[in-house]
Amino acid sequence: MAPSTPKRTLIRNALVAALQGIAADAVYHTDLGDHVDAWRALKSKPWQGSELPACNVRDMFAQVLLEQTGGSKNFWHNRLTVEIDIGCNDIDTFTNCVADIFTAIDVDPTLGGIAIDTNAVGYSPDVDQEEKIVVGGLLTLTVDYSTDRLAA
Repeated sequence: MAPSTPKRTLIRNALVAALQGIAADAVYHTDLGDHVDAWRALKSKPWQGSELPACNVRDMFAQVLLEQTGGSKNFWHNRLTVEIDIGCNDIDTFTNCVADIFTAIDVDPTLGGIAIDTNAVGYSPDVDQEEKIVVGGLLTLTVDYSTDRLAA
């Protein structure tokens, strides 16, 4: 029997899929969904102007919040911190991208039943100090989920 896919991988894939659905229309402000990556090495492969706006999903830190033992099932309640790099050219686009990400996640905060809930922690723009312009930013989420004890 093949091993099952770790839940954090399923969560990352579900977030990428949700963000890929962002397209400028009556619901969304941007076409952010055209350029969604997971774990893109931005220092060695930065976004090009034609790729903006864009985002990069990184599942960073998983923390066990609660361990349930005893009975027939032992499980962990986990919290995964996810960082989403946002690439854009100005503060209005950054703000619209953040709003679009919130809207996309709010459609199903359980990510198709994989998670218990998804919540925003915060977001901030990145400023090119030399040019004094917004060049993107970072949005941080937490995703709560459960696993069998000692499972990822």
